[in-house]
Amino acid sequence: MTSIRRMALRRRFSLLLCLLSCLLGSCGLFGGRKDNQQGLLEAADRFNKSVRWEDYRSAAGWIAPSGKEEFWDQVDRLQGRIRIIDYQVVDATVEDGGASGTVLLRYRFFPKNNPQPQIRTLHQHWLFSREAGGWQIGRHDLQRLMLD
Repeated sequence: MTSIRRMALRRRFSLLLCLLSCLLGSCGLFGGRKDNQQGLLEAADRFNKSVRWEDYRSAAGWIAPSGKEEFWDQVDRLQGRIRIIDYQVVDATVEDGGASGTVLLRYRFFPKNNPQPQIRTLHQHWLFSREAGGWQIGRHDLQRLMLD
């Protein structure tokens, strides 16, 4: 009878080790490092989607603390003047070993007083902040959406 218990105990222990290794392996997939290109693309998409739908409170969450005042000033200048049709990420590069990144975007929009579609290329500079736990925008380039 003790040999049956030992076998059952070994099976349980083996199963526990297997589950533990799966759990630790999944941490790399779900909660792992986001200072890579995929993390940068996700952050850029969320920020620009918020801007596109005029959800500026959500967009402001992606702005580095030093740039929040300038961001809200820019929102005041843009709000009610343009309508963003869509945007496309053209390129994204991670630099400085994951500490910063650049995202190149193409925005299609139109001024509300002129229904003629316009296209502008924006360069966004992103910084990875370990304190904040992710990517933050250092420079958003939204002023390029204002017509000359």
